[in-house]
Amino acid sequence: MKRAILIMAMAILAINASAGNDEGEVAAAEKAPKAKVEKKTIVKKGWNLGPLPVVAYDADKGFQYGAILQLFNYGDGSNYPNYNSKIYMEASFFTKGSQLYQLRYDNKTLI
Repeated sequence: MKRAILIMAMAILAINASAGNDEGEVAAAEKAPKAKVEKKTIVKKGWNLGPLPVVAYDADKGFQYGAILQLFNYGDGSNYPNYNSKIYMEASFFTKGSQLYQLRYDNKTLI
């Protein structure tokens, strides 16, 4: 059980480290003199991911731990911040023995 928790934590950390962002460029633009500051809007394109840890407590099931991974497809970015499709995956475990696995798919451009 401890090995599974360790593997999931390492996977989440690896995903966060590999999913870089452009905050450094925006912060550098904010430090520039006001005459040269151009406000850039970040438009996401393609697939982006949003991992989250799961930690909760339920009196009937016990302590809950796990991970959530959301994959967003923004396509070419023309309708950002709205997404074209989203995949939601969750794997949670409880200390009293039960498990929860969820997979959801949402597509706003299918129909």
